[in-house]
Amino acid sequence: MSLSVCVVDDDERSLKDFVETLKRIPELTVLTAETDPVLIVSKILSGVIKTDIVFSDLEMPDLSGIDLCNQIGDRAVVIFVTGHPGFALEAYNTDAADFIVKPVNLKDILRAIQKAKEKLIARNKLMLPASDRCIFVKLSPRNVSRIKLIDLLYIEVDGKYISLYIENQKKPISLKKSLGNIYDQLPPELFMKISKSCVVNMNRVSSIVGNILVLDTGSTHTIGSTFMTEVYEKYDSI
Repeated sequence: MSLSVCVVDDDERSLKDFVETLKRIPELTVLTAETDPVLIVSKILSGVIKTDIVFSDLEMPDLSGIDLCNQIGDRAVVIFVTGHPGFALEAYNTDAADFIVKPVNLKDILRAIQKAKEKLIARNKLMLPASDRCIFVKLSPRNVSRIKLIDLLYIEVDGKYISLYIENQKKPISLKKSLGNIYDQLPPELFMKISKSCVVNMNRVSSIVGNILVLDTGSTHTIGSTFMTEVYEKYDSI
């Protein structure tokens, strides 16, 4: 049984060492290893990453492993990895498959993987409908916001920032990130890049005439010349 896994730990050294250990297990494919739990949650909930197992640290500054487990739900099976055995009781009250105490050894990892397999077999895994998919964005060190993808109309570059335009919100959400950074978190079947400075929700497109794209809200956007062919190919089958 081949399994895809993600790893999240805010300690870069621990993260690197743990990934090297996982690579010794032939049935595992490590999709990504991150120090930011918010990013992992966003990618999983938006469908950018489809993984079987998430190995997660418990104590992390922006999002705890327990919160990560609760937010992911049935999208993946979580295995906690921590240097603090005192958190075991709280961890076991979640839907996580197992709890590994650092320093880890291969025997403990294999035991946890077996428990994760049992959960995967027991679960009826279904793709989330587009209306339920979302991403999480960090507005400040202690402020994380959930955005439903169905409500995300478009994203534009604004100097050193990007602006996320959300339906029924008067002002856009401004983030000091690159457009590429946020675009990588979005499912390609729902969003497309129409220029170097703009990404739009394909489900909200009303019309395209020449190089002008109009959303169902009435906002107009110019398609970049190098993006023209790709944009029209998206709608060839319609």
